[in-house]
Amino acid sequence: KLVEKAIDMVTSSASVYERYIQKCAKDILKTDKIIEWKTPLGLLVSQVEYEKKEGKDIQFNNVKISYKIETDKVDKKSSKKGFAPNFIHSLDATHLYMSLNELNKKGITHIKVIHDSFAVYPDDVE
Repeated sequence: KLVEKAIDMVTSSASVYERYIQKCAKDILKTDKIIEWKTPLGLLVSQVEYEKKEGKDIQFNNVKISYKIETDKVDKKSSKKGFAPNFIHSLDATHLYMSLNELNKKGITHIKVIHDSFAVYPDDVE
């Protein structure tokens, strides 16, 4: 809650975006379809979580193994919850990929990539 409040203090667009994405997810899931989108590079992404049921526990010596089995039924709550962060991650990845391609075209090949960030040598920065 504190992080969300701090983000809202810096930019109101984060909460506006979050509400819009949640509404989109809710509207899509009402139709019993899964949430899908294409990145600017054309990659099709599906955001779907399936309901799970408990499997029978397996006892082996002193070890108890518990597991869950995915069903064919969409877990709408989990699918909705994962949509916003996964949508943003797909855009971050697309931006990173496009940036790396542009750097490569300019002959900059010494690039350090960390998650959705990158760095180059100072003399390669225009």
